[in-house]
Amino acid sequence: TKPTPSPSETPTSRFPGDPGAGSLLLGISLSISAALADVPELASPPSLTRRFYRAHQTGLMSAMVRADAEAGAVSFVSMKPPGKWSEVAAGDRDGWVDDVLDGLATEAPVFLALHHEPENDHSGGGSVPASWREMHVRVATRAARIAPLVQVVPVLMQWTFDPSSKRDPAEWLVDDLPLLGVDMYNPWRADVAGSRW
Repeated sequence: TKPTPSPSETPTSRFPGDPGAGSLLLGISLSISAALADVPELASPPSLTRRFYRAHQTGLMSAMVRADAEAGAVSFVSMKPPGKWSEVAAGDRDGWVDDVLDGLATEAPVFLALHHEPENDHSGGGSVPASWREMHVRVATRAARIAPLVQVVPVLMQWTFDPSSKRDPAEWLVDDLPLLGVDMYNPWRADVAGSRW
């Protein structure tokens, strides 16, 4: 048996779903209705699932989040909101936001990304980096009241942090939230000479 840690050694939770210092969540990406129980046996069972939903699929998303919780995994779900980011930020889509959060209000932690990888999708007219950041803050504020175990996680592209992209990552960083997701794509291929790792 493990010795009981002293109070000074007990890790504090920094956010819902925090695995604790020195630990990690092992994730697997699944289709929107694939159950974790249907995944072929792996050497280490996944402790996090990643799924991508459309704005109208809140019922299915909620069912899968509950199934993940029963299987002992944290759900990390992504959705693109209906309308412009500025509409969500201004509260014009609070009915939709509250429906999403009600569906995620379980007794287990959930990570929620809103319009992950937005950098190629901003078009002006309400879908600009500032409104994307404000959208995350508004949804996180509502989550604290409606679904306190939901952690809103902005997700950006790794390319945005590459100087070759000529992008300014600071335009997209949401300072008020404790987590940032970064989607990494490794361009290296064994069959392509000179491809970078």
